[in-house]
Amino acid sequence: MKKVAVLGLASLFLLTGCGSKKVTCSRDFSAAGIKVTSKVTASFKGKKINGIELAFETNSKDTAKLFCTQYKDAKCSGKTATIKGDAAYSMMGISKSDVKDVTKSDFVDAAKANGFKCN
Repeated sequence: MKKVAVLGLASLFLLTGCGSKKVTCSRDFSAAGIKVTSKVTASFKGKKINGIELAFETNSKDTAKLFCTQYKDAKCSGKTATIKGDAAYSMMGISKSDVKDVTKSDFVDAAKANGFKCN
């Protein structure tokens, strides 16, 4: 059950790619005229997750700024906000104690269970 919760907040993302050392996921989301393409890239060291980066591409600079004001470590560039480190893990529902137990397969399975696709 813990592994399904790995992407508890994953309803913001959709998977678009799988590699041997990285998995890139993306999802288009639209509400109230705001469009967001969310991409999450998980890197792996051996069979375990090593890092996560989230990027939110929007149709509005204001929406990107909103992500950046909510997450102090976020970097904004035009209509894109990028989040790394602890904030990215937190957004993906992964606690520091769970990181060592998350494999690529767990990541992909949990993402798919939350409506994501992986190529």
